[in-house]
Amino acid sequence: MELRKAEAALAIAGPEAATDLRSVPAEIDYAPSHLGVLSHIAAFRDSTEWLDDLIAGLAANRILLGELLRAHLPQVSWTPPEGTYLAWLDCSWLGVDRSTKTTAYAVAADIDGPAKLFHDRARVAPNSGHIFGTGGEGHVRLNFATSRVVFATTLTRRGEAAATGQA
Repeated sequence: MELRKAEAALAIAGPEAATDLRSVPAEIDYAPSHLGVLSHIAAFRDSTEWLDDLIAGLAANRILLGELLRAHLPQVSWTPPEGTYLAWLDCSWLGVDRSTKTTAYAVAADIDGPAKLFHDRARVAPNSGHIFGTGGEGHVRLNFATSRVVFATTLTRRGEAAATGQA
């Protein structure tokens, strides 16, 4: 196996490490940080059990997504993704257009169409499909890398919102 340079990593540390993490200087954008390289090495060397558990959890959530869509949003069409934790849901059947936008969240600064309906009526903020390019109109992107309880709750609420939100 060839190991190429690691571009990034995320460190989540407890309060006892906060001072140490603050002392790490910001790296130049085009180079990996020392912490990033060490994190990637540790992940490849020591995290195979964690990765196996993650992959199994994502597979279970992918199956759960199909079940929840059939139960709460049966009109949604989608193709179960094979290599990601992001699902592309066709909600064009709702007939919700892009006439009104909201910028309630910086992370989803352009919410409209079906995503706006889910945001406003279900208090769930998926990504609007149109921001991902041609063909995204009427779609939402859903991240299913979360706990099963949160996931089931958000899909149930989306189903309730869709039942009352069709144009």
